[in-house]
Amino acid sequence: MNSNNPTDITELKQELEQERIKLELERTKLELEQMKHDRIKLETSSKKPTELDESAPTKPDKWYENKRIIIYLLVLFPPVGLVLLWRHTKLNIIGKILFTFYSFFVFSLLLSWIAWEVSRL
Repeated sequence: MNSNNPTDITELKQELEQERIKLELERTKLELEQMKHDRIKLETSSKKPTELDESAPTKPDKWYENKRIIIYLLVLFPPVGLVLLWRHTKLNIIGKILFTFYSFFVFSLLLSWIAWEVSRL
């Protein structure tokens, strides 16, 4: 049996070419799967938290970031309300300035009323 037979060599070359094509196809499939995985990961990370899943529970605000509590504190105890207003709200600067003046006015009225009541005793 002569191994240098041209038909045997041609058949071997064809088999090798087929194997190479199969391996190339498998590698391409793996690359495609990796690209899909990367795209899904990128899309998920680029979405806002509200876009990810509507049914997902939202993280509750911390009490000192709650706008309603900040407003109550601005009226009842302005020094703390002002600190929270300037530190944690997303109001523009004009809104913060207006709330600051309003709080000083209300707080000064409250202190004046307390002083008047004490002086009456």
